[in-house]
Amino acid sequence: MRYPTPSNALKRAEELLAVGQGQAALAVLQDVVTSRRSRSAPLTLMEPIVLKFIELAVEQRKGKIAKEGLYQYRNTAQNTSVATIELAAFSHALPFPHLLPLQTVVKHFIELAEAKVQRAQLKAEQVTLDLDDLEALETPEKLMISTVTSDANKDRTDRALVTPWLKFLWETYRTCLDILRNNARLEGLYQTTAHQAFQFCLRYGRKAEYRRLCDLLRNHLLSISRYSHQAYAVNLGDPESLQRHLDTRFLQLNAASELELWQEAFRSVEDIHNLLGLSKKPVKPLMQANYYETLAKIFLTAENLLFHSAAWNKYYMLVKRHSAKLGSPEEQQRLASLFLLSALAIPIISPSKSRGYMQMDESKYKTRRLTDLLSLSRIPTRAGLLKEAVWPERVGSRIWQRRREQLVSYTAILLALADVVPFFFHPWKLNNNVLRKVTPELRELYNILEVEFHPLSICNRIAPIVETLSKHEEYSIYCKPLHDVILTRLLQQVGTYVYVFGGVSVVCCVFFAYPRLPSRSFLKSTPR
Repeated sequence: MRYPTPSNALKRAEELLAVGQGQAALAVLQDVVTSRRSRSAPLTLMEPIVLKFIELAVEQRKGKIAKEGLYQYRNTAQNTSVATIELAAFSHALPFPHLLPLQTVVKHFIELAEAKVQRAQLKAEQVTLDLDDLEALETPEKLMISTVTSDANKDRTDRALVTPWLKFLWETYRTCLDILRNNARLEGLYQTTAHQAFQFCLRYGRKAEYRRLCDLLRNHLLSISRYSHQAYAVNLGDPESLQRHLDTRFLQLNAASELELWQEAFRSVEDIHNLLGLSKKPVKPLMQANYYETLAKIFLTAENLLFHSAAWNKYYMLVKRHSAKLGSPEEQQRLASLFLLSALAIPIISPSKSRGYMQMDESKYKTRRLTDLLSLSRIPTRAGLLKEAVWPERVGSRIWQRRREQLVSYTAILLALADVVPFFFHPWKLNNNVLRKVTPELRELYNILEVEFHPLSICNRIAPIVETLSKHEEYSIYCKPLHDVILTRLLQQVGTYVYVFGGVSVVCCVFFAYPRLPSRSFLKSTPR
């Protein structure tokens, strides 16, 4: 068989398609695209051939053949038309699309695959509606299928018509990302394709594909240093290139949060933290706010209330510094309330005290790792976070700084004196006090727990506050840990003043809207 040249390959393929020989037409175009003889052909001649080749490959769902042809065409485009690749533009309405051969082909490939998925969905919906008789009885065959599988008719139709094209679209994204990676001239289209892949995972709820996509992008990022010696390699030292990667990682983080894949969200946070270490420019406040808010959600899901509160603290301080851009007074009150409430809900007794040496060593490593993610100079503590809630910044001279640390426990008195003796307190600093921004019930809760704690009167005073918090959507999640904190404080106080006490008296003290009695393990962890 005579080798088809680029000049007559497209005509030959059209002739085969006219007689219904689609596979033969694809084979003809494949021979031309993958042949070494085509490397010297001008891109203006090869582009329509490759576009037709991609159309036939998508129509016949030949993903591997399309991948092989695109790899070959990428090498040809890079070697013969580097100048055109530098003109990276992403508008679909270009007056001269032949100036961007590789970008045009890749975008056309993705558009065709996405269109196939949409058509398959419409066809599946039409099949569900096109029933001969809506009142007809189920046939024996359908009854047997329904007993074997619990899927509905629409689910089976989707699995037969839509799922194959979803799989093909996913492979299309992976192929395009592999083709576009590690090339600074193609980096813009690479990041755009990654964004489209994340939207695909969100639109169709593809959690498994999302994990694979994150691993793929992570491997591509690690391989940047390996290919740094090549021409047109990606340089993360370039601020624009680094910003593109950060934008993609933040979109990845948002997708993980929306899909509720918290382990992947934590890995995305680590990726962002590593990239931020390379950045010489300050991060946008909006991105930082998104970063700390997602970290707070991750730590709450992991039931790590200490770092959850520390993340809220960082978020609140960021919003306070950039109040004109990020937060209204209502938003500042919301964040201040969440920070104070989460700090009060931190367990008084650390669970790590009962662990072995190896477990404690591993816990220290993880704690240090989490501290770095929050850009903290020291490991946060419950007392330290509450102190920041009362005194967020240093005020006055060193003498008053020392005096302030001695009088933290008398917060209510100090706040009253602040209005009488303004000489000792800078008014701007006092306005930043978290207690002045939180809701009144949370201010009262702090006063009861940390300033005027009394084991005999706490139940009657705190029960209405806890009931109010339980009705709030954002505050209700802290009611259970707050119960544990109050119970711990009660047992510590009772154990301090009374050596022997009756079990009935203790139960009466702690039974304030408490849904269950404390467990034996909880009582054992409380110091005697």
